[in-house]
Amino acid sequence: MRSMLALLTAATLTMSGPGLAATAAPAPEGSPADAAVLDLAARWARAVADPGRDAGALVSEASSAYYERLAEAALHADATRLESLHPTDQLQVLFLRETVDVSDLRSWSGRDVLRHAVEQGWIGQDLRLSDELREVLIEGDRARGRLYKFG
Repeated sequence: MRSMLALLTAATLTMSGPGLAATAAPAPEGSPADAAVLDLAARWARAVADPGRDAGALVSEASSAYYERLAEAALHADATRLESLHPTDQLQVLFLRETVDVSDLRSWSGRDVLRHAVEQGWIGQDLRLSDELREVLIEGDRARGRLYKFG
């Protein structure tokens, strides 16, 4: 489950900046776009490996909004709404309910929720610095790739 959370989070990282042109095919290996995505993936791996680093600073506004919605659900969702969430989201909501004081959760941004998840080991625990992101596909300001964990 933690691996899935890490991949979902990594998939929503900010992918904007110079050299990230839209393409419908994988970015050529060694291209500026490919290098930018691989650099961001490496920064993400370092950030989740060391909770002292700020993983929250690496996510997009859309990702931050996602974690804000999780916090809102942790504060207000009834059983019916909780059951309607994806299982990964259900777990995150329940973890938040069990580990975060309500007054703290009310004041947190989405990035704060993400930081807490990394600090608690819910995200990134099995993401190793030796893992490789390959087969990078860049579409506008979004990128995705396949994570190779054992070569």
